[in-house]
Amino acid sequence: MMRKSAAMVILLLIVCSSLLSAETRSVPVDFFILLDVSLSMEGAPIREAREFTAQNVIGALVEPGDWVCLVKFWGEHEVVWQEAIGSQTDKARLIRSLATVQADGRFTDIGLALDLIDTILLERGQPERPKYVLLITDEIQEARPGTPYYAEDHVLRHHMLDYVRRIDRGLYRVITVGHPQRQAIEDSARYLYDLLSNPPSRPVSLLPGAPTGTTLTGVIDPLTGQPTIAAYGETETATSAETASGMARKPASLAILLFILLPLLLLVLIVWLVLRLRKNRPVAKRKTKEESSEL
Repeated sequence: MMRKSAAMVILLLIVCSSLLSAETRSVPVDFFILLDVSLSMEGAPIREAREFTAQNVIGALVEPGDWVCLVKFWGEHEVVWQEAIGSQTDKARLIRSLATVQADGRFTDIGLALDLIDTILLERGQPERPKYVLLITDEIQEARPGTPYYAEDHVLRHHMLDYVRRIDRGLYRVITVGHPQRQAIEDSARYLYDLLSNPPSRPVSLLPGAPTGTTLTGVIDPLTGQPTIAAYGETETATSAETASGMARKPASLAILLFILLPLLLLVLIVWLVLRLRKNRPVAKRKTKEESSEL
């Protein structure tokens, strides 16, 4: 009986621990967040963009062990944060840094900001870590006259715009920029992949600056390793982003629930074992007395 009870306890512990780890991402990720702070983003757009970044990206997706580079850009650019996330305290510091960002810059040079990220990506190295580049902007490209990305037609052409995933948030867009250093992440972190780098399946609209004639680009799915088709740009509704971020929060809710239930289940098992032992003990004594009287 004792062996069976112990086996039940061990089995329960194994099942609970596997459930806790089933939705945990074990592969650290490098996040590169580009936030447009030009005057066209002033007011509601920058407030909503900061809130989205804090809640749906940093709060829901970034974990201890990840590395984050936050860049604000206008006609120029400035690195707001470039540091590893070692704890929840670091995440809080990152969000506080994000909260100080204001939209007060002249001009909008997305190409210059992408150049900076390209340089940081190469300096960062560590190709085994997945890289995710998020561009948050109203897509109004207005580079300073005389600079490399200035164009009278306000069209941006940049080599990092190979393919993108575009989520329309109304006042601004959240754009996942393609980069050759994208790597596979585990199936247990599929919610992260779905939000940030799920290749779109059809062309809907091109990001301003798409090379002439660009339609579809072949991409290798980093999860399956199989060829897939990715559109240059795809527009999604805000509901899609909210659904994806909700998926990201489910693992945390499950973990909290299991952490609450596990001690209760163990307590019930302990009480059950104690009751079984007390029930069996008198029987053993009676048998001993009967055997001694027969002798």
